Amino acid sequence: MPSHSPETYSVTIELPGLPPMNRQHKHWAVLGKLNKRWRHDAYIAMRAAGLPEGELKSVRVRYTRHSTSEPDADNLHAATKAIQDGLCDALGFDDKPSQFTPEWRWEKARPRQGKTTVQIWGELK
Repeated sequence: MPSHSPETYSVTIELPGLPPMNRQHKHWAVLGKLNKRWRHDAYIAMRAAGLPEGELKSVRVRYTRHSTSEPDADNLHAATKAIQDGLCDALGFDDKPSQFTPEWRWEKARPRQGKTTVQIWGELK
């Protein structure tokens, strides 16, 4: 359930599993299907969590990858691209750097317990 005041919006979604990291030596068609799935899953999760009741002026997003091994920073960023696109689709928001501020974190998880947690904070117009 989103929490917000008249000027702000915040919500947390959890996506089970782990998006692919830096192509992982997969064929482009396989990666395309995976990315499409992650984008769709993020879109559905965002819609289910509840959308803001107005237009957003700016958005801050924290992606936390829960996995057994810590990735390097550029792979961590790349792995969330499809998720970010799905969030922006759901919010009707463009991820321009002037209005969209992402950050990435990693937390240790047990084997087969991988997931991605996404926290979103927005300022309403």
